[in-house]
Amino acid sequence: MPPEDANKAQLPIFTYEIEVSVTDINGETHDSGTSVKVGYHDLILEASLPNKIQTKDKNNILLTSTNLNGEFKAIKGEVKMYFVRPFLNKFKTRELEKPEIETISDEDFEKLFPFEITGKEFLEEPKETLVYSKKVDTEKDKMIPLDFISNYKSGNYKIVFSANDSFKNSIEATTNFELTQSNDKYDSSKLFTVQQINDDPKKDGFLELKVTSPISDLYINTAGNYKSTVFFEETYHLQNKELIVKIPLKSEFEKILKLTFESVFENQVFNDELSVTLKSEIPKLEWKAKSLRNKIEPGSNETWSFQLKAENAKKEAEVLASMYDSSLDKFTTKEWMAPEINSYNYNSGNRKTVLGFGQIYQTIKNLNSYISKVPYTNESTNLIWFGFDFNNPTNAYQQSQYLKQLTKKVRKPSNAKLISGIITDNTGLPLPGVSVTVKGTKRTTISSFDGYYEIDRHCWRRNNFLLYWHKNNFSKSRQD
Repeated sequence: MPPEDANKAQLPIFTYEIEVSVTDINGETHDSGTSVKVGYHDLILEASLPNKIQTKDKNNILLTSTNLNGEFKAIKGEVKMYFVRPFLNKFKTRELEKPEIETISDEDFEKLFPFEITGKEFLEEPKETLVYSKKVDTEKDKMIPLDFISNYKSGNYKIVFSANDSFKNSIEATTNFELTQSNDKYDSSKLFTVQQINDDPKKDGFLELKVTSPISDLYINTAGNYKSTVFFEETYHLQNKELIVKIPLKSEFEKILKLTFESVFENQVFNDELSVTLKSEIPKLEWKAKSLRNKIEPGSNETWSFQLKAENAKKEAEVLASMYDSSLDKFTTKEWMAPEINSYNYNSGNRKTVLGFGQIYQTIKNLNSYISKVPYTNESTNLIWFGFDFNNPTNAYQQSQYLKQLTKKVRKPSNAKLISGIITDNTGLPLPGVSVTVKGTKRTTISSFDGYYEIDRHCWRRNNFLLYWHKNNFSKSRQD
């Protein structure tokens, strides 16, 4: 049963698993299962088309109507197309954060920074305009050709496919897409736009591109990449908002090329990438070895025979027999990380690094061995917290240390002086944990891990001694 909190208005879908076990006459059990989707409605709609289209291209709206389990269900409905909003005429992100108090009016800001996006452009709800409507029957209408958009202006559009299911529920499917008017000279929402002109660059021997921009004067760096290697690089000067670029291609280029475009405008870097598919006939080679042995006896004669069949390729072949010596591995090349002009990306476009854009410094890894830092001690004045710790109010150790300080101060005479030293054994090694007492007094201390001790004394008289206790050993020292 559906959960009690299911909202019927939201048209939820529930999935049920069905499992069946059958035992045949031979006593063998066979299991099978399936899943079934049910809900308060029995219709799913979809209208699909590319996310970005141009008016000059041939595109279609594909319509599908199924039940909840993906089976075709014929319905009668309606398809509507709405113009949502035009493209932004700005492409530059804001350099600084929005101030709490704005001292420049929106009109003045628009004049000073005409290409900068402020964020206010998206605050207002778009006013959608109906530009197309058609009644459809999915029994026969599977596709709607977009042959009526040649005069549509560039902008954001959406398609709404609606119909009623068997329970009279209104079902809708919405698809958003971007439409570019091919007659537009440039796209105002981008610093520059690149379009391929010739359809078969491999046959022509060059790639012809058209670069447009809302900026009348712009420098654009162009790089061609084939198999992750830069084969072409040039900086072009775009003038009058348009530029035609011809890039020569090598005859051995095949399948796909990657082109990257980079430009700097008002201290911001803008880049774009274009993938170019090269048309070519696929060569086929069939290679068959009729007689071949992979082990050869020294001094023996061997005869190998092969059969080669080719389509769209020359029947040329070369057989190479070679031996491999693993001891040569130590002469393999090593990679050295040096400053690079281009940032190489496998099977993608290669762009400029910060060094390639004229930065006057770059970090080079230190090739010398690592030398640890020299530690420096920093003497600082610490506050006396009187045995209290904010992080741990019940810190017994810190409180006991404070009590020891108080005890030493209480017992310390006003004319006392400090005596310090290091206690060692006969071999000169420091002795930790030695009890040091001023004879005739109760003043006592213990040497630290390195044998060092400090103790306050009263003005000394003759016959005053320091007494040293270490386990069961006892010694004394005269202090004059």
